[in-house]
Amino acid sequence: MKERGKEMMVTEHARALAWVGIDTIRAIPADDEGPVILGGLVQPGRSAKILTRVYRPFKGDRLVVSRDSAKVFQITHVYAGCDRAIPSPSHGPIPLEPFSVDLDALASVGKAAFDGTTLSLQLNLPDGLRKLESAAGVLGGPFPMPVAHAGMDIAITIENIGKVPARLRGAFLGMNLL
Repeated sequence: MKERGKEMMVTEHARALAWVGIDTIRAIPADDEGPVILGGLVQPGRSAKILTRVYRPFKGDRLVVSRDSAKVFQITHVYAGCDRAIPSPSHGPIPLEPFSVDLDALASVGKAAFDGTTLSLQLNLPDGLRKLESAAGVLGGPFPMPVAHAGMDIAITIENIGKVPARLRGAFLGMNLL
């Protein structure tokens, strides 16, 4: 591409697999109504906001949460910087059970390759007899997000809908745009 006789470089973003962790151990109260989080445990009926800063542009595509967390939490808001991801104001809270995974199986993912359209994974499971229920059992469910640029926070507000204090652990899976 040329501009007024000068050659201009057009940069193309390289993509690299990435994840952004979410954990109520780093959460702050979503309201001002007394103690909500004690030792990373969100009290029943209360909401908490988890903030995670990204240091490279990040585009989330999937959400994974631990199976034990998925039963007692729901998402009320997600923001990538100033952009709302989902749910939109017209949607209600999102239950987390469709995004539940065996975090140990996810941690056992070996080599991963991305060719721009297809993600290929090699699973290193502890015993050869163990079968996965489905790809979603390892990779969670689709959760498309706007790009969070370097220095921006991803903010997720969750609510404990269970009867006991609980901790939420999970991650957004996606791509770093280098």
